Order: sequence, then C-alpha cells, then structure tokens
Amino acid sequence: MLTRLRLENFKAWADTGDIALKPITGFFGTNSSGKSSLIQALLLLKQTAESSDRSAAFNFGDARAYTDMGDFASVAHGHREDSTVKISLEWFDMWRPPFEVRDSTDGSLAAESGQLGFQVAARMDTVGLNRRAVVERMSYSIGDAIFGAQRMDDEQDYDVFAENVDFKFVLRRDSERWSFPRSWPVKCYEFPIVARLRYENTGFLPELGLELGDCLEKVYYLGPLRAHPQRTYTWTGSRPYDMGRSGEYAISAILSAKERNQPISRGFENLRATLEEYVALWLRELGLVHDFRVERIAEGVHLYQVKVRKSPQAAET
Repeated sequence: MLTRLRLENFKAWADTGDIALKPITGFFGTNSSGKSSLIQALLLLKQTAESSDRSAAFNFGDARAYTDMGDFASVAHGHREDSTVKISLEWFDMWRPPFEVRDSTDGSLAAESGQLGFQVAARMDTVGLNRRAVVERMSYSIGDAIFGAQRMDDEQDYDVFAENVDFKFVLRRDSERWSFPRSWPVKCYEFPIVARLRYENTGFLPELGLELGDCLEKVYYLGPLRAHPQRTYTWTGSRPYDMGRSGEYAISAILSAKERNQPISRGFENLRATLEEYVALWLRELGLVHDFRVERIAEGVHLYQVKVRKSPQAAET
C-alpha cells in the first residue's frame, strides 16, 4: 500500500511536504485548496504507466483517461513552464518478500527492504523540433539506499548513480570504445536502456520499474460522478478488477462475487457475508433502503435487475 506522497511545484502546491498515507486517509479542505491535486498526481503516474507511448515522460490524459490534465504548463505550479515538477511516493507490500539488490560482480547484498520509494523531477525542454516534458532525475529508494538516473551536462544523455549505499556501478570492459546512442528514460520511471548497457551490474534496475508498475496497477479510482441506474444489466461472467471510474461495473462485481461464493470477512469473529449482502447491509445502515438484491430476470438469459424496497411496507421496485 502507499505510505507517503509528496508533490513539489504541482498544480496548487509549491510543496506539500511529506504526507503520510494510512489504510484510511481523508483529505478535507475548502474548494480549490488542492485536495484533488493529490489524487491527480497518482492518476497521472497510473495512466502514464498504462500508456502505449513509451517516449512521453507523462501521459497528461484526455477525455478517456483517468484525468485530463492538459499539458505541462497546466500541471506546473503557477503555470510556469520553467518550473521543475517533482512527484515522490513510497509504498510497502506486506505480502511480498523484501526487495533485494545484489551486486552481480561479486554476489554481495547491497540493499534490502520491503519499503520502496520513487521520485521523479521533470521540466519542459526543446527536444528536436518539439517542446515536451523531460525527466531531469529519477530515482528509487530501497530503505535508505537510492539508485537513480540523472540527466548529464550535455542534456542529451543520462547516467546512473547510487547514494547512501556501498555500491558502485562497474563499467563494462572496452565500453569506452562503444558508440552509445543517446537514450531517454522510458516514460518517467524506467531507466534509460543505454545507461544500463554501460555497466555490468545494472540487472536489478528494470525490476524497480516493474515494482512501481505493480504498485500503480493496484491504484483504483472511483470518480465523483456515478453512472445512472439502468432498468436491466447484462452480465456474461466477467470479473472486473474494480467498480469502474463511475461505478459502471458495480453490478458485474456483485454478480461475480456471488458466483464465486467467496464471503468477505470484516475481521476475527465478525460477520462473513457476500459482497451483495454487505451492500444491502451498508445501504440499510445509511437509512437508504430496507432490502437490496440483484436477480436474474429469467432462467437462461444474461439480463439482471436490481430489486429494492425502501421500507418493510413498501413495494419492491
């Protein structure tokens, strides 16, 4: 799960400082105070990771994306194109073993931790004939150890670095004779391929990008606007990973959970019930309905209806 977030020069925030994230975290404040920007930063990284364009540092989105952020100037604090935008986050997965960095030159363990972090600093620059967002520096932390890539002085190439750790990148033999093409980070979080080729002991670097991608894949977004209820719903056995940005997959999720007959536990000695039963329970606790259920319209068809009674005496609708 995500444990820390920090934004610098990002939309409403000059610097958020370190924000601790807990299993349940609420953000409260007046309109236009920057609450949405915190969520948008995560969605920006998520849609960048899912984008098919591997050359763009960020996927700022469009009407089909999780969030449409326009362009770099729209994201930069004060709309200043000369700003350096920074996004930092940390995460921990208690179900996975600690991430290890072993030096392939001698097999020694250089770093090990279940707490991982990522930071990217980007700004606008002219590349060829176009102006676009480019990565100035990107890095991963494994505990206190930091491994990253930094834009070099000629601004057309990158080199890797290690900080706070007893680890040195070892140049490949005869690498001085090689003619390396220039390369950029893939998206904003994968190490440049050429920077990895220069050294013998960079085999773990791609794994860090995979770790971040896995973390972002587990970020699910439910937007503020909900899909309108339908008279009937079609379900042919799909198993959605989430409810959809507007809750459009909610009925499919309920039916999928019912078919698998996997009750959800709220903790030791607490109620174990299906997703459908919990939805009915929560709606009753909120005082919205008395009964809630999803049923098939007729045997052999893939159409379903949601049946609701608002009170014990009310007719089912």
